[in-house]
Amino acid sequence: MPDFLNDLSTAVNKDTLSGLNFTNNTAAEFNSWINGSNLKTDFTVFHVNIRSLNKNGNALYNFLLTLDLSFDVVVLTEIWNINLFEGYTFYFDVPVDSIVGGVGVYVRDCYSCNVLHTFKMNSTEINRVENIWLEIFRNNNKYTLGAIYRHPNQNINDFSRIFDQNLCQLANSRDPCIIVGDLNIDLCKYSTHEPTKDYINNLLSNNFLPYIIMPTHFADNSSTIIDHIYYKAGNQHNTVPN
Repeated sequence: MPDFLNDLSTAVNKDTLSGLNFTNNTAAEFNSWINGSNLKTDFTVFHVNIRSLNKNGNALYNFLLTLDLSFDVVVLTEIWNINLFEGYTFYFDVPVDSIVGGVGVYVRDCYSCNVLHTFKMNSTEINRVENIWLEIFRNNNKYTLGAIYRHPNQNINDFSRIFDQNLCQLANSRDPCIIVGDLNIDLCKYSTHEPTKDYINNLLSNNFLPYIIMPTHFADNSSTIIDHIYYKAGNQHNTVPN
């Protein structure tokens, strides 16, 4: 199995990578970690590819209830349809010509939130993408959150050219920024596929660090890292992407 973290060490200072702590956990293992650590979380994000919110929304809601952490933001990709969770405000972007795809973001009602329309990437025939960009205020802190679903089997370079416009603006921001989603770009190919390498290096050059470094999607004889979380620090915040 390709080791993305090892490949990434050729492009990023190892001291920077030392803070990455990514493991696959059951709900019980996650709860044990949360309850047994001294970690103080300032802002928490959860992401999953839901593949139909109407079909799987209740199961997800019940799963979240088993966790000993109430996430500040829940990002869902491939929502297909729309459903609501109590206690959250729902922001979404769905394709206009298909029921497949879409992205949704639940933000807790206690937070102030603005939609950043200027960051919206337009979906085209050669670059099909749904995305939402939010400015979230929690206590005295402000966060920028981008949620993306990029449809599969498209040219990565076409997407990267558009995505780079947002990254350049966000790189100059003093606020922490989290980008979450199903990008359908396999990070396991970082050392063997030039467009994937260029995509990652462009994120790194804009101070975004990948937090998902182990496979998130498994088939019979393969595994891929196509679900991504990137984080750019602003002021000193203890943010835990999940």
